[in-house]
Amino acid sequence: MLKDSLLELGLNKTEIEVYLNIVKRGKTSPAEIYQDTGIKRTTVYAVTDELLKKRLIEEDVTGKTKSFIPRSPGSLKNYTEDARKELDRKDKLIEEMLPDLADLADTRKYSIPKIRFIGPDDYKDFLYSIRPAWVESMIETGETTQWGYQGADYFDFKINTDYIDWWWENAPPALDLKLFTDLKPSEVKMVEENNYPRRFTKLWKGNPFPAGLWILGEYVVNLIVSDGEQYIVQIQDNIIAESQRVIFKKLWEEAE
Repeated sequence: MLKDSLLELGLNKTEIEVYLNIVKRGKTSPAEIYQDTGIKRTTVYAVTDELLKKRLIEEDVTGKTKSFIPRSPGSLKNYTEDARKELDRKDKLIEEMLPDLADLADTRKYSIPKIRFIGPDDYKDFLYSIRPAWVESMIETGETTQWGYQGADYFDFKINTDYIDWWWENAPPALDLKLFTDLKPSEVKMVEENNYPRRFTKLWKGNPFPAGLWILGEYVVNLIVSDGEQYIVQIQDNIIAESQRVIFKKLWEEAE
């Protein structure tokens, strides 16, 4: 219990063993600590130096050989007081740094994309929970059309067709979708059976993409199928999203 408490204070196991040995003996030399604990003398010297700095022990200079005595148990408060002073010093240092960091951020000429990976176990929850952020981004950027491509594998998963139904039942009237697709029979059937007046598709005549791709506001969402499971790689960056959007707008204009 005592050792656990000392660990929580920040002492390591070797420091604790040496410190408790000194407390138990009352006065002891490095050689005696070595005999009691088996800790190498070079390590004992290094550890006692640290304990001296932490004001937990004192060096007894009255004898002919180096020895140490424990300070009173109340000296442990010195340890926490020193730690508190160090934290206060770091807090002050951070406060002094903040204006310079803010100025540095203001001069940055580029944005750092935010990238998220969503594995198969979190795929469904992510799709439903992220929707408000996608919708908000589309409205804020003024890009109210979702662009992209749907791969042939997408409609093999019921979770995806259920999501399409849910999306269009809840999508704000201002949003629409323009999507290239392989137009598999499963999608043709879905479109025939469901009326989505703001969901427009065109046949993709090139080689199939290995993944689905959506552009929603400042988000680029890659939907990937591997070994019968789905996962997502999302990039949040306005420049990357706008570049992808320009390409799809041009492709849409030129497609039949």
